[in-house]
Amino acid sequence: MSRLRANLLLSVIALIWGSAFVAQSHAMADMGPMLFTGLRFLIGSAVVLPLAVLEWRRLGREGRPLKARDGWHIAGLGCLMTLGAALQQIGIQFTSVTNAGFLTAVYVPLVPVLAWV
Repeated sequence: MSRLRANLLLSVIALIWGSAFVAQSHAMADMGPMLFTGLRFLIGSAVVLPLAVLEWRRLGREGRPLKARDGWHIAGLGCLMTLGAALQQIGIQFTSVTNAGFLTAVYVPLVPVLAWV
């Protein structure tokens, strides 16, 4: 990949990511944070479900089926992700889009540091 193409892709991703906060903020005028988060996760689940089924079948064919413990891990991570998204959405209600974007950008490098600590 050329440097120009990489920079263009990063710019497009930043534009999409940044505009998502504006859409989230405007959505709060019509619905609550939990309804918004629920609908967002429902749409995401519908998109990911076919891929998850394909992966599940592939693992079964390879003789590595999922165990009950794996289901608990997936559910636990899903709960943590839902909690984080819901708290972020609640926070967007009470702050500006700029501050929400900044705080979200701060936790990207902060998470590995906290994991290390």
